[in-house]
Amino acid sequence: MTNNQGLGFAKLGRDKGVHCSAFEDAQKDGRVDDFLKGLMPQILWQNGSHRVVKNDNETISALIDCGKIDWEQTNQAAIDSTGRTQYTDSEVVSEMPRGEKLVGLVEVIFRNYGCHFSDVDVDKKMVEYGESMISPFFQTKINEIFPEFADKHPNGNHWKDKKDKWCYVAFRRWRDGRRVDVYRYGRDWNVDWWFGGVRKPQSLALGH
Repeated sequence: MTNNQGLGFAKLGRDKGVHCSAFEDAQKDGRVDDFLKGLMPQILWQNGSHRVVKNDNETISALIDCGKIDWEQTNQAAIDSTGRTQYTDSEVVSEMPRGEKLVGLVEVIFRNYGCHFSDVDVDKKMVEYGESMISPFFQTKINEIFPEFADKHPNGNHWKDKKDKWCYVAFRRWRDGRRVDVYRYGRDWNVDWWFGGVRKPQSLALGH
C-alpha cells in the first residue's frame, strides 16, 4: 500500500495536549505498511477522493482533495451548493472569509470540546491544540461534500467583521431538516458543536 492510499487511515494522538499524527511519523520512518496493519479505522463516509474518518469520541478527520473544490464560487453559490434550508443575512454571507486556495490532500481535524464555549474560548482551544480554524468558505465546501456529516455532528465557524463584531456560520439538522445559519452576532456554543482546524504550520485556508 502506498503512502497516498494510506492517508485515509491516519490515526491521531495527543502529546501534552497538542494534536499530532502517528501516521505522519510512520511516513517519515518508512513504516506505513506496518502502521496500517495495526489500525482499525472507522471510515464514516467517502465521496470520491474525499473521506471522513472517526479517530475517537472527540476527534474526526475530514481528508479533503482540495484540487476537486471549486474555489471560484461566490460565497452565496457555495451556500446554495449545500442544498440546505438557509437562515442567513446576505450581507454577512458576502463578507464570509474565503481563506487561501488550497491544493493537494488536506486533513481537517474536527473536535468536540465537550462543554459550552464562547467564541473567545473556541479560539483559545484552537491555540491549545496547535491548530488554526479553517475558513468559513472551506467549511461550507466540506458540508457540501458530506451533507450527512452535520446530521449528528453539527459544526460551526466564526470570524470578526471589520467593526470587530462576531459573525458565524453553522451547519446542523433541525426540525426543518438540514439547515445553514449565517448571522452577525456572538454566541455560546453548546456541547453538541464541532469545530474544524488544521495543524500548524500546514498551509491552510485561514479564517482569520
